[in-house]
Amino acid sequence: MNRSIFGLALVLAAGSTASGQVPGSPPVRLNQEQATEQNLARLEQLWTNALMRRDRAAIERTLGPKFVYTLDDTMRYRPEYVALLLGPGDVITEARVDSIEVQAAGNIGVTTGWRTIIGRNALGMFERRYRFTDTWMPRSGTWQMIAAHDYLVPPVVKK
Repeated sequence: MNRSIFGLALVLAAGSTASGQVPGSPPVRLNQEQATEQNLARLEQLWTNALMRRDRAAIERTLGPKFVYTLDDTMRYRPEYVALLLGPGDVITEARVDSIEVQAAGNIGVTTGWRTIIGRNALGMFERRYRFTDTWMPRSGTWQMIAAHDYLVPPVVKK
């Protein structure tokens, strides 16, 4: 019994410090908008990880049924975009997002930031940096991306 109580105490202590709480302080209360913004920033990182892993289930779950994607002057709808992401081609070895800003208003959320993709393909190694804007909407109990736009920053030519 003492081991059970000690184990429970360890779990509770680890949980309180892992969440950034100072022991004995009241929990941080977020309003609905703040909680949504935090959730959408987390979903952006999960989306980036899914791209890197080529995780079909996560990709399918994240994109809304009428999802539309634009990159420069091209536009793709969900089926074509999913096929592009999962088809042969680039092997992504590292992917990350930074400088994420989130705006939430009711049942719409917009995330902007930078996504860096590093990998290789038939032409060799690459590093791509995108300025992204993603639009999210709650559907089926979670947030789904309903539209996305990327701007691919031209590579720096080294002299």
